[in-house]
Amino acid sequence: MATAGGHILTSTPTLPGLPWGPVDHAWVDDGHGILSCVAGHEHAPDQLAVCPYYLRHDVLEGLPTHVRTRWQPDHPSLAMRGERYTKITEVSDVGGWATLIDALPARHGLRSCAWSVFSALQRDHVVAGIDPRQALRYALDGRDDGDLTGLLRALADSLGDERHAIGLTGSGAIMPNEHQRSDIDLLVYSPQTLNATLTAIATLGGTFLTDLGESDARRAGYVTSRIMPAVADAQTRRRGWARRRDVAWLDGWRIDIGLAHPAAGSVARLPYAQPPIGSIVDELTVISVNDAYPVTLRATGQRVAHVLITARGFQGTFRAGDRIRITGALHHPADADAFASIDDAAGHAVELLTEPN
Repeated sequence: MATAGGHILTSTPTLPGLPWGPVDHAWVDDGHGILSCVAGHEHAPDQLAVCPYYLRHDVLEGLPTHVRTRWQPDHPSLAMRGERYTKITEVSDVGGWATLIDALPARHGLRSCAWSVFSALQRDHVVAGIDPRQALRYALDGRDDGDLTGLLRALADSLGDERHAIGLTGSGAIMPNEHQRSDIDLLVYSPQTLNATLTAIATLGGTFLTDLGESDARRAGYVTSRIMPAVADAQTRRRGWARRRDVAWLDGWRIDIGLAHPAAGSVARLPYAQPPIGSIVDELTVISVNDAYPVTLRATGQRVAHVLITARGFQGTFRAGDRIRITGALHHPADADAFASIDDAAGHAVELLTEPN
């Protein structure tokens, strides 16, 4: 269990020149015991797409036992303000998240979405938040010199002026000076900063996923933790990994690097709010790629020209000109063009048919 030593979520989470907004991977607090991670940068006027990640133990105690089948009260994931929290992955299997969320009392302002593992959080239920850039500056300016702080300072020094265009998310953003896990999650806010970050990691002696051999234990560990577990075949993983430089190992830490939008956008309604109208199997040619999460592909195909990939592990995988085969859900909102989605649902898959270059 890790303790959030002094890093209290603030109700005025702003920095000079950095107005608060629900940017991708920001943490938000509902004031009643649930810390959620913002998913993506496009949100509705009254709702945010989030993953309700940390649940306080008094919240879990009030839920029916059938929705918290994995919960072990004696093994919390986080302690903050003297309260214990457990992350949702240790409360229920992913297939049970929607049932768990819908069992929560109305005071949390959370409801499951019609598809994807995200939930919809009412904006007016957010009482505090942490912007990833704020979290990184907190870690760099802190008095403690823990292992994570030392690594972040070395990386920031190597980045120079680009250090102001990166952020810290994940559990390290909540407890940067007492982070006890071996992985950290960084966000970058432009392709230029992404390239600078990759160069800095290489200069410091980092090793990237694409450089690991098939038998390397770090590769196996990454597969187990998050990489495309159910939605990519072995050939796609091989071809995709040949391009993946957004995961690296440095000084015993695994560093996950994600491209993110620097500001929040607005849509009339969350794309996850309406159920799909059916399924789709199609081969497409990729025209353009937006690698900020969730990955968005513009493509030419028989039925759709837009693919939304909420499954994790595909950032950095696709290029314009790629041929892909998708098996997923088909959506056609009344006020928008038809699109396909690839999430963590059983049977969903995206295959990269192009050999990497």
